[in-house]
This record gives sequence, C-alpha cells and structure tokens, in this order.
Amino acid sequence: MIRCDVRPPRLPDLVSALLPRRGPALWNDPLCVPAHSGKAALNHVFSYLRAVKILADKNSQILVPPWLGYWVYNAMRPHGFPVLHEGHDVKVAVVYHQYGFPQDLDEIQDACARRGMVFIEDCAHALGGTYKGRPLGADGLAGIFSLSKFYPSLIGAAVRSEDPALRAHVSRLENSGSRVLGLFSFATKLLLQHPALAATESLTAGRLNEAAYAGYPYSRRLSWSGKITSLNGIRGELDARRRHYRLYRELLPGHEELQHLEPDVIPYVVPFMHPRREILERMAAALRAFGVDTGVYSFDANRNLFNPRYAPCLWLPVHGGLSEETIGRIAAVVKKEL
Repeated sequence: MIRCDVRPPRLPDLVSALLPRRGPALWNDPLCVPAHSGKAALNHVFSYLRAVKILADKNSQILVPPWLGYWVYNAMRPHGFPVLHEGHDVKVAVVYHQYGFPQDLDEIQDACARRGMVFIEDCAHALGGTYKGRPLGADGLAGIFSLSKFYPSLIGAAVRSEDPALRAHVSRLENSGSRVLGLFSFATKLLLQHPALAATESLTAGRLNEAAYAGYPYSRRLSWSGKITSLNGIRGELDARRRHYRLYRELLPGHEELQHLEPDVIPYVVPFMHPRREILERMAAALRAFGVDTGVYSFDANRNLFNPRYAPCLWLPVHGGLSEETIGRIAAVVKKEL
C-alpha cells in the first residue's frame, strides 16, 4: 500500500537514529529548541502560556481548527480549553498550516491584534514553508514543527520562538523528561510500523499508540531526535515533495482548484479539490484499488482560521518514497475519473 504521508522507515534511517553521532543540527536556527515530538512541543508551549498567565486556568479558551486530531487537542487540555468557535474568553489561537499550505497570516495577525489574542503556528505539515517570503513559524508567538511528518524518524520536533523565556521553558521541560518514556515511545512507533499492526485497527495497536502518545509530554528528547546524520536526507525529501507537487500541476493542468494553490509550496500531501464530493469519493476508491492509502477530507480553501471555508479534497501523495512514474500513474487515475 502506498502511504500518503511519509515513506516507511528503512534500516539506514533507524541505524542513523539509534547511533548517536555528531552531525549537522537539523534545527540550526538559534531560535529553535529541539523537542521529543510535536505533541510534546505543543504541550510545552501551552505550559508556558499558563505560566505567564496568558491562559489563566484550564477553562481559558483556545481557538482551534477542526480535524487536528484527538491527541493534538489533548496536549492542550491540561492548560486550556480548545474551542472550535470564538467566544468571549478566547486568549490564544492555533493557526494550522494545513497540508503545508500557509494560512493568510496578514489577516490572522490583524484579527488577533484587534481581539488582543496571541497565536501559535502549527507547522507540523509545513517544514520549510514560507508566506510572502517569511518562514512559517516566525509570525506567531511560537511555531511548532514535526520532523516525523516529513522524514521517517518516527519522532523529533522543534519549537521556534523569538521569546527567550519561552525557549528556556521548553528546553527545561525537555531536559527534565524521562529517557525511559522517550525510548518507549520510539520503540512503540517502530513496532507499529510492522505491516501486521499498521494495516489493522486492532485493540492492541490502538492501546500501544495511545500509551506512546500519553507519555509524549513527559518524555525526554533523545540525543539524536533533533539531529540527522546528513542534512542531505531531509533536503532531498523536501526537494522531492516540491518536485512531485509540480509534476501533479503539470499532469493535471486543466483543474482550476489545483492550479489555484500556490505553486511553490512543499506539501505534506496535495489537497485535490472538486465541488462534487461523489467524484472525489470515486477517485479515492480508484486510487485505493491502485494501492494508494487515501481518502476524502476537508481543506480550508479560505486559509483563514477566523473565516474558514472547508471544501472536500482528495489526498494525493508527494513523499520522497515515490517515483515520478508512480506520480504519473496516480495522476492518470485521477484524470480518468474526472
């Protein structure tokens, strides 16, 4: 089955991860703090917001988009209350650069300034992305990145912020976490890569996954989780995603909604939109028969947390484990069903 998100880890990836060695830091931005996972990073940032009283208590509201995932919302719950609609007590907004396509940060900055709110950028899908020439993660109070969404490292993340007190808070929580929990979560994620567990919704697989997620906020970042043996690996992955996205645009030139998307994005997946959901469902069924693990989801076509317009979309994979021939065959299946 062809995965949509990231290619499966190969033995060299795991050897690189498990053998501590010197190498160039992936997060070589001095404003970045490495973290165990994206969910741990999110927990640490919201812990800081509680510490400085931006969030007064667990009932302080956090404006979030839908479909972030249960465990993402759960990472916020010890520190505030996630809400989908703006209320009188919203103090923080979570801006989600969905699938790597940036939100309208100019509009969001203006909206937050008028409301006296701060915003956090969820850049889990936006490694290497930009907005009007500015790196994503640089406009909000903090940006949260996830290495494992793009590279088969299984864990590894970072928080970027210009606030030195926030960076120090995140670093302190990371360094005080448990190495045992860190190793457990990595081993669990590795075990769940096994085809017998990855392809099932079994109770055992679900409980293992939940146990790993529950320990993320209390796990100590492993020495290698912020490093990679060669930056060429991640750069190669980002280049492949950009190249595959452009190839879809070339192979599907007449589709207005795909052409409307920014051409210079490094996507997590490509959201192929169509006004008729039944056509997208038919495409998804044809792609699954071809061997692509995909489906129909919702995408904020407006790119604005404060004024969203959710449209149905089909996930098209772009990760570096795909060949250009496979991309061409996927595009041919889509064209046939249009």
